[in-house]
Amino acid sequence: MNVPGGVNILYLHNSVEISGGERSLLQLWEGLDRSRFKPFLLVPAEGPLTAAARSLGVEAAILQVPRLEARNVRAVWRAGWQLFEYLKVRNIRLVHSYTPRNNMLSSVVARFCGARVIWHERNLVLDGEKDVSRACSWMADRIICNSGAVARRFESNGCRLKHMCVILNGVDTARFLPGDVESARRELGLIRKFVVGAVCNLNPRKGIDVFLKAAASIARQVPEAAILVVGGAFGDMPPGQEAALVQQAKVLGLEGRIVFAGFKEDVRPYLNAMDVLVHPTEKEACSRAVLEALACGKPVVAFHDGGNPELVADGLTGVLVKERTFEGLAAGVMRLWQDPAERAAMGFQARASAERLFSARRNTEQTQALYEELLVSA
Repeated sequence: MNVPGGVNILYLHNSVEISGGERSLLQLWEGLDRSRFKPFLLVPAEGPLTAAARSLGVEAAILQVPRLEARNVRAVWRAGWQLFEYLKVRNIRLVHSYTPRNNMLSSVVARFCGARVIWHERNLVLDGEKDVSRACSWMADRIICNSGAVARRFESNGCRLKHMCVILNGVDTARFLPGDVESARRELGLIRKFVVGAVCNLNPRKGIDVFLKAAASIARQVPEAAILVVGGAFGDMPPGQEAALVQQAKVLGLEGRIVFAGFKEDVRPYLNAMDVLVHPTEKEACSRAVLEALACGKPVVAFHDGGNPELVADGLTGVLVKERTFEGLAAGVMRLWQDPAERAAMGFQARASAERLFSARRNTEQTQALYEELLVSA
């Protein structure tokens, strides 16, 4: 069902750096039907995301939303008033919001403007963390979860059947394509015959330390193996984390066998240079790195938890490791090293699954359908 006329949508986001979630947002704007929807962006500061948004014709402005604490009452009130004025002046009919503080503020303010609110939940809750979104889920008109694993956070609140929607992240299968492995390796200066890589930021929760231990085990067994780490600092990463990982690699005997490539705007040459992508993060909701590797025809070795089983078909497009240990990851990679035919078959099926299940177009169509459903029912 089409929404009459163009609809102004505000994306209330929490970060100005560009990582997986921000790439998903940019990808959505690229595919959004601008004859039906006009996107706007509010973020805490200027940064790479605002620049990228404007390059796509998205108006970007600044709104700092403080922590929703008693000591911040005045600041929260100011932020709420600024948001109210923004919504009214730009005739925003729908707010697509990220993170609990943005979600709750937008849910309250939007009611006074006649706008509807979608929360976008992209993370799993780690042990000891409070699930604020789950506790306050009744405030949202709809909640998009980027995997079934994330949606299960809300099941016991009884809201899944009421206003829950699972929309997996998508990958641009026209950009992420299988490429010539040897050319990619020559371009990157990788001369070894078997390349195992990881693509993620270096925040401790991403598990690069676990990957390095697995890589050391692989390197001891496979003399021709090279190790590739693509990613850099992001967000509130502890100072010195990158240097600590480089030092860990040296202690593990990986010096001369490992390349820390740092953050890269375009990871496609690095994915094409790999034989296998290892995704070492526990409790990952819906990894873009995994989707991009699949689109490039690379089998993935990952833990059998979180949203990984929704992306990787065990034994068909990769290996899912039930034991959450570096030994398990190493064993998964060794299985693929020992059987090149299985590795090639998995790569072929990986590409096919990306095209069939995880395309950016599919993600955009599902999101736009949700927008229309919500707006028509308003």
